[in-house]
Amino acid sequence: MVLNELVYCSRALELCCVFAYSRFFSAGCIYGRRNDGERFGFFCHASLEFLLQSGFHPDIIHCHDWSSAPVAWLYKEHYRHYGLNKARVVFTIHNLEFGASLIGKAMQYSDKATTVSPTYSQEVSGNPVIASHLYKFHGILNGIDQDIWDPYNDKFIPLSYTSENVVEGKRAAKEALQQRLGLKKADLPLVGIITRLTHQKGIHLIKHSIWHTLERSGQVFFIFSTSLPRVTE
Repeated sequence: MVLNELVYCSRALELCCVFAYSRFFSAGCIYGRRNDGERFGFFCHASLEFLLQSGFHPDIIHCHDWSSAPVAWLYKEHYRHYGLNKARVVFTIHNLEFGASLIGKAMQYSDKATTVSPTYSQEVSGNPVIASHLYKFHGILNGIDQDIWDPYNDKFIPLSYTSENVVEGKRAAKEALQQRLGLKKADLPLVGIITRLTHQKGIHLIKHSIWHTLERSGQVFFIFSTSLPRVTE
């Protein structure tokens, strides 16, 4: 009887996972769906439930923006009463333009809060969702892992280089990119733009810079995602 119950529960869990995937996670995009709040709310619950059921007790739970903001209060109000109580919650704001009310609640429940630079922390410090939490709010400049992305050790570039052969190394990387993109292999300025394309990113400036580069015989490659239907016009 116990075995049958276990098999039934396992099958029920599998069906729930299939249902959740088909409803929430097979959308073909991350943002821009009508049910974004429901999708990310489910993900936040699932993440904490995974920690609880697996017995994994992290020292820090790091949440980012509105999409994972519910983790902060779900953890403090519910999951820590079930034994998931070791972690401290850090909340990072990348973009205050979206989900300000959720961000404000996460600010309230987090132990520490950060944003992507000291300058941006000053820009948003007067916002009502931030102002009352300045004692735990810090601007930390975004950066890269200098060990992983050291061009001397980087396995993703055609020629490793240091300060001694930086010109040759960058030239090899540029030529490999031109070849992959089907661009003319020439000693021309090559401008790369990789972004989430919204009005906040300055679409008019990006458009102007592209034409400015092309008019001067430069090359441009553009990788972006967007939910704006007219953004490519």
